[in-house]
Amino acid sequence: MGRRAIQLLVCSAMLGASLWAEVNGAPMFTTNAPGDGICTDCHGGNINTGAGKLTVAMVDAATWTPGQQVRLRVTLADPQARRWGFNVTARLSSDPNSGAGTFALADTTNTRLNNGGGGIQFVTHTLVGTKLGTTGSSTWELLWTPPDSASAGEVTFYAAGNAANGNNQPDTGDKIYTTTLAVSPAASNPTTPAPTVNRIVPRFVFGENWSSKLYLYNTTDSAAKILVFFTGNDGTPSSGVPGGAAPTVDLAAHGSAVIEAPAGGALTEGYASLVLPDGVSGYAVLTKSPPDQPAMETVLNFSSPGVKSSTLAWDDTTLTTQLSLSNPGSENTTVRLTLADPGGQAVASSSIALPAKTKLEVNLKDIPEFTAATGNRGTVVLTVESGSFSVAGFRVGTTSFSAIPSTDK
Repeated sequence: MGRRAIQLLVCSAMLGASLWAEVNGAPMFTTNAPGDGICTDCHGGNINTGAGKLTVAMVDAATWTPGQQVRLRVTLADPQARRWGFNVTARLSSDPNSGAGTFALADTTNTRLNNGGGGIQFVTHTLVGTKLGTTGSSTWELLWTPPDSASAGEVTFYAAGNAANGNNQPDTGDKIYTTTLAVSPAASNPTTPAPTVNRIVPRFVFGENWSSKLYLYNTTDSAAKILVFFTGNDGTPSSGVPGGAAPTVDLAAHGSAVIEAPAGGALTEGYASLVLPDGVSGYAVLTKSPPDQPAMETVLNFSSPGVKSSTLAWDDTTLTTQLSLSNPGSENTTVRLTLADPGGQAVASSSIALPAKTKLEVNLKDIPEFTAATGNRGTVVLTVESGSFSVAGFRVGTTSFSAIPSTDK
C-alpha cells in the first residue's frame, strides 16, 4: 500500500474522532513531498489559494556543511487564521524517497519529532504549538544536522502548513499552504570569512505609504566598498529593495551615495545591517506619506550591532512611544524592559522574546505591564543577559513621526 493510500486511511479515522486529531500534530507523510499526501486530504480545499504564505528558512546560513547543525524557522501567515499547524521533512533532492540528515527539537513545548522509517523524519506542532487565538502569523523553530558527506548533494525541505479557523472541524475554513526550500552543500574550497557587520539600521520600511533611504558618505582619500544586508521582520532576506537584498555600494574618495526603497506596493518591514570601512558613515531617513496629509520624515542614526543595554526617554502625554527592536545576531535573546517615572523610580517591568535575525515593533503603552505609560513620561531601560539587540524609539501621532535618541552600552 502506498504512502498516500495510508494517509487517506489515517484521515478517514480522524474524521470519525470526537476531537480533530491534528491539534496534537500533523500525520506523517503530509508535507506534499513526492510520494507524500497533503493536508487537504483531511481538511479539504485547494493548496495555496488563501491570502497567506508559508516559508521555511535557514537561520544565519545559506548552505549546509556536513555534520554542522543549523537552525530552521518555519513561518505561517494568514490574515484570517487563529490556529496554526505545520509539518516539515528533509529529503535528498536526487531521491525524494530518502531522508536527508536528522532533525532535533529546539522547542519541545511547541514542536514534536516523528520518525517515519527509512531515515525519513518529520517535525510538526504540538497541541500547545497550535497557538489557539494567535492572529496574523505563527513561527516555529527546529534544528537540523546535515548528512555526513557533501556528496549527498542538494537537500530539499518540504513543508505544509494549516492556517486554521480554530473550529476543530475539517472544513474549507482551514487554509492549506505548501512550500519547499532547496539547500546545497557548501563549496569544499576554502572561503573568505564573512565580513563582520558593524552598523545596524534598526528599522527600514517601505511600501504602501512608507519609504526609506540610506545615505552613505566617505570621508577618506581612498575609494571604499560598503556591504548592505536588508532583512525582513521574520529574519529572511528582504525582497523589493532596488539592488537586491544584499547590495554592494562603491564610494569614490570623499564620495557619497543613497539607497532608496520607495513607497507603493506591499508594505515591507525589517532592518538593515552594514559593513562600513573606517572613515565611512551615514544615516537613514524614514518617510511616512499618509493620504491627504503632508509627508512626515525622521532621521535615524546607525547603531551598534552588539548592544547589551539601551536607555530612552519617553513621553506619552500627547503622543505614543513606539519601539523597533531588532536582533541581528545568530542567537535568540530576550529583552527585559524596565519602566521608570520622571523621578527615576521603577514602576513596571516586562520581557520580550526576540528570535535570532528578527525584528518587531511595539507601542510602549500596549505592553500589558506598561499601561501606566499612558498619559505619562519617564525613561525605559532595555537589557539582555545573552546575545544582543538594537533599538530605535519613535514619537508617533496623527501628524507626528520622529526618532528618539538612545544611549547604548
